Amino acid sequence: MGMDLRAIAFFFIIPTGFCQENSEIYLFRKDIESRLQNSGSPGNYQEGAINYSFVGDHPKALQTLELGFVPRPYTATAYDSSIIRTHTFLNAKEYLVARSANEQMIIINEAHHIPGHRTFTRSLLKDLYQNGYRYLGLEAIFDEEINQRNFATTASGYYTSEPEFGNLIHEARKTGFIIFGYEAPPESMKVGKERDSIQAKNIRSFAEQHPDGKVLIHCGYEHAYENEHPSWGKAMAGRIKEFMGIDPLTVDQAKFSERSSEEFSHFFSRINTGRPFVLADEAGTPFNNYRNTAQTDMIVFHPVTTYENQRPKWFTEGKTRHDVSKEYYIHLDTPVQVLAYRTGEAEKEGVPADVVEFSPENPVPLYLDAGAYTIVIRTWNYETSGSYTLTIGM
Repeated sequence: MGMDLRAIAFFFIIPTGFCQENSEIYLFRKDIESRLQNSGSPGNYQEGAINYSFVGDHPKALQTLELGFVPRPYTATAYDSSIIRTHTFLNAKEYLVARSANEQMIIINEAHHIPGHRTFTRSLLKDLYQNGYRYLGLEAIFDEEINQRNFATTASGYYTSEPEFGNLIHEARKTGFIIFGYEAPPESMKVGKERDSIQAKNIRSFAEQHPDGKVLIHCGYEHAYENEHPSWGKAMAGRIKEFMGIDPLTVDQAKFSERSSEEFSHFFSRINTGRPFVLADEAGTPFNNYRNTAQTDMIVFHPVTTYENQRPKWFTEGKTRHDVSKEYYIHLDTPVQVLAYRTGEAEKEGVPADVVEFSPENPVPLYLDAGAYTIVIRTWNYETSGSYTLTIGM
């Protein structure tokens, strides 16, 4: 399949400043593209992909990450077929929630350019809370006031500025979770033994101070790995086992991440079950090993994304469509960007619940949970051309 997406993550987890020539977090496509034209390293491609994810352009996020290597069509193998024959498709959410009742800690990862992985973690929160989980640890957050403010700001972290990450944080606080960050200090923010050891020690310290509830950890890529990692020994989850003497339930969403085209995606991801799924054998044991050492307890497979009104269905599901009022953009002759903020959060640099960019002749709808919002329309020089308030399903 070409270069492994995970290999890219080894080197470029820390933002490189690719698009920090101005202070804008939510960039127009023209600005992301102009920076990509002047760049040539996989690190910049990853950051470009992440910037596309920040503004809701999932296809471009997938395409941009692949600029650093040549993707190849994936042909199903006899091994793939044997796995499908001997395993049953199970709803990943239902399976994981059932397993969670007998666990003390869950560690679930993401690919940083795919917000749908955050959508899945978000979908677990209410059921996990019912099963005794009270704490949500985030690799990506640096915000000591998050539990008082109850929402993320663009200063809370890097990846947390993405709308679906903001929605995850909002849902966690609404459900009752206490959020904590466990990242290593900036001088140790590098892939390797030091970073993962510090992460694990920070989680251990927090858990020891909060023994009254179970812990959910949301991390990036290989930090969820339990066994020896070929590049840096034990990752964070493995250090948790070593330092805390527990065996967390580890979940990998990133290993089989979709590619820019269905033909490039793994055979398992092309199987459209309509929901994230796990493959379980006759004994009910989830598939977790693709012809190498098993690194997590289970793998969650996400079907290749399908779209509704140009938006990923994993993003639109359960939300209400809102067509942006034409009076705010119909007179403009350049693309516009629309940001939907929960009421009271825009003026505090909050993370929008949704962001879209479109040309006036081809509008794209927002999708929002129930609540009160301020809709902000910006021209492509980042000036606000108008705003209005909106209430959804309350």
